[in-house]
Amino acid sequence: MLAESACMCSVALEEGFSQEAAAELEKRGHKIDAGISGHARGTFGRGQIIQRNPKTGVLWGGTDPRADGAVMAW
Repeated sequence: MLAESACMCSVALEEGFSQEAAAELEKRGHKIDAGISGHARGTFGRGQIIQRNPKTGVLWGGTDPRADGAVMAW
């Protein structure tokens, strides 16, 4: 286990997280970088997925609202 002073990291929270959530994380010892918005949101990366249910063959998907992508399946 790292010593408490060994990590100089912070938890990045993008715009939209509540003050209560940030306060709870701080209470648990996390350093918070809150209210990240605009182009700085690129910090979080992006995710997109299409999954196929092997039993039913049904396709379903989702895309990160920060991305300019869309989910399409056929």
